[in-house]
Amino acid sequence: SIVIPEDDLNHQKSNRKVCLITDYPDILIYYAFHFMVISLPLIFLPFTQEWYGLAKVTFFRIETLFILFCWLIKQLFLSEFKIKRTGIDFFVFAFVFLGLVSTLASSGPIISFLGKYRRYEGFSTLLSYGLIFFLVNQSIFKTKKINSILTSLVVTSGIISLYGILQFAGYDFISWNVSLWESNRSFSTLGNPVFLGGYLVLVLPLALVKYFNSNKPYASFFYGLNIFLVVFCLIATFSRGSWIAGLVGFVLMLV
Repeated sequence: SIVIPEDDLNHQKSNRKVCLITDYPDILIYYAFHFMVISLPLIFLPFTQEWYGLAKVTFFRIETLFILFCWLIKQLFLSEFKIKRTGIDFFVFAFVFLGLVSTLASSGPIISFLGKYRRYEGFSTLLSYGLIFFLVNQSIFKTKKINSILTSLVVTSGIISLYGILQFAGYDFISWNVSLWESNRSFSTLGNPVFLGGYLVLVLPLALVKYFNSNKPYASFFYGLNIFLVVFCLIATFSRGSWIAGLVGFVLMLV
């Protein structure tokens, strides 16, 4: 029989405990990204003065801090601190750094940091964008999990598109103040036809990839229906810039 020294056994047990402890933050990070891609486009507060922007930016910042907290907890229990790098790290860092310089040099640093009412693109939001880029890169999941997150994103776009189509047809369960744009343009849960068009254009290529990669009839039908809803809603936004972007994206995919 082989006798394993007690020190080696203790070391193996310690490694198992560390692996278990670091697994929990990974699980939380995975589900947090899932929750973000589903909830962020859908969330809005129709019974307040600020329907969309404040709810979305508040949720986005809180979710970003939560994912950052989970990642830091994971790093505390690892034997070595590693940071994964990409080829565009410099450009993202430069973008955030220029935002910081602009905030420090601003005549209204508080507004520059937090943003202002209905315009929340202050430095805190730019920093959140940079953090999300960093955290996604550090938390690269297995292919199966990435596909699951992308599926959630595509399904969410279908729900948003269905609501936008109902708005276009005149069936809306909420009475909106649409004085800022034409009443026949869909804006769904994004609050603005242009924002909705931009969102749909970003998700449409993912839906097309899901459709072409599906090897089961029900999956092909589901993703085909999703694409139909997204394209119909995109048309209903009457956002010409989004139409052009969608067409260019489709041509590039074919190439």
